[in-house]
Amino acid sequence: VHCLEKVRVIPNKRLVCRGSWRGADVFIKFFTATKTAYRDFQREVAGSDGLKQHNISTAQRVYQGVLTEQRAYLVIYRSIQPALDLDDAWQAATENQRHDLLCKLTRVVAQHHLEGLSQQDMHLRNFIISEEVIYTLDAADIRMRKAGLNKRESFANLIQLFALISPVHDCLIRQALTLYIQIRGWRSSDSQCDAFMIEVEKNRQIKKEKYLRKVFRESSAFVSRRSLREFTVCDRLLDGQDLRQLLNNPDARMEKGEIIKQGNTCTIASVTSDVGKLIIKRYNVKGYRHALRRAFARTRAAISWSNAHRLQLYQISAAHPVALLERCFGPVHFQSYLVMGEVTGPTCWEFFRDPGIAMEDKRNVAGAIGELFKRLVFHKISHGDMKASNFVIHDNQPVLLDLDAMREHMYLSGFKSAHARDL
Repeated sequence: VHCLEKVRVIPNKRLVCRGSWRGADVFIKFFTATKTAYRDFQREVAGSDGLKQHNISTAQRVYQGVLTEQRAYLVIYRSIQPALDLDDAWQAATENQRHDLLCKLTRVVAQHHLEGLSQQDMHLRNFIISEEVIYTLDAADIRMRKAGLNKRESFANLIQLFALISPVHDCLIRQALTLYIQIRGWRSSDSQCDAFMIEVEKNRQIKKEKYLRKVFRESSAFVSRRSLREFTVCDRLLDGQDLRQLLNNPDARMEKGEIIKQGNTCTIASVTSDVGKLIIKRYNVKGYRHALRRAFARTRAAISWSNAHRLQLYQISAAHPVALLERCFGPVHFQSYLVMGEVTGPTCWEFFRDPGIAMEDKRNVAGAIGELFKRLVFHKISHGDMKASNFVIHDNQPVLLDLDAMREHMYLSGFKSAHARDL
C-alpha cells in the first residue's frame, strides 16, 4: 500500500492517509495507540459492517489487517469519487442548496436512529456527498443497538449535529427537525421545537468553549510545543521545517522581509515562506512597567490567536491564523508573536477612494461590510479598534484584521455600548 497524503492525524492514536492499493485509489486508516489500537480497530470494522448490514451508504472496505513490526492495525477503504465532505459542501452552497443538503442529511441520520445506530462523534466531516448520495464515514464511532433509538437518545444525538451549524441558519434547523419528527412518526409541537433549539444553543456554547481551549494544545488540527522558556502552537496542515525555522528566530525573518508597521506597541512584517506569504506581528514591550503589567496576563498574540479562530468558527472573514509564539519563563511572559496568512488587496480606505473601481462594486462591498457587521452583532462581538485600515478588501469581500482588542460579550448591555463605539 502506498500512502500519498496525510488526511488526518490524531497524535499517538490514529493516522488517515490517501493512497493507492492494487491500482485503486484508497483511504487507509492506521490505528497506532499503544493500549487501545486493537479496540479501536475492532470498533472500526464492526461499525463498517453495521452500516453495510443496514443498507446505509458508506465506503467499501477492501482490507483489514495488522502491521506486526510497527504494532499498528489498518483498515483500507475504496475511495469514493467524485466526493466532497459535507462541511465543504455546506460552505460552498447557497441558502436553497443548504436547505436541500440538511434535509438529505436529516434523512440519513433518521435512518441511523431507526436501525439503532448512533454516531458518537457527530460532525459534518464524518459525511461525504457524491452524486447526490450522502455516505457515512468514521465507522469506529458508530454504536449499535438491537432496537431503534428512543426520542431522548435520538434528540441528544441530533442536537450534537445541529449545534455545529451556525445560528444564522436556525430556521433551516427547525425545518430539518420537523422533517425528522415526521420520518420517525412522532407528534410535533412548537414547544417541543423551542425546547430542542434551546438545547442546541447550550451545546453550541459548550462546543465553542471546548474548541477555543483546543486551539492552544496538541490535537489533530494543531501542533503544540511547550518548554520552560517558550510556547508555540501552529496549524498542523502548515507545519514544516521552514515554519519551524521561522518560529525559532522570527526577528531574523522579519529583518529579511518587508516592514509594514514599526510602532511602539507592535511591529508588523510581511515575509515569504514555503506555505506562501505570511504576516508576522511582534507585540513589543514598551518598558519595565509595561513588561511588569503584562507579565502574568494573557499575551495580546494569544488573544488575537483565539479571536481569529473564534471568527473562523462563526464564518466571519479574517486572516488565517498560522502560528503563535510566546517567549516566557514559566508563567511569566516576555514577548509574543502572531503569524497569519497574508491577505492581499486594498484597505477599505483605499478601495472606496479609488476612482478606477466601479460604483456598483463599491455598493456590493459596502453591502458585504454591512453583512459582516450583522454577524458581529448576532454573536455579540465588538472589535475594539474599528478603522478603515483594519478592513482589507480581498476578491470584493471584506476581511477583518487586528483582533487583539476584540471581545465576545456575555451581556447585551455591555455589547451595545462597545458596538456603538465600533460603529
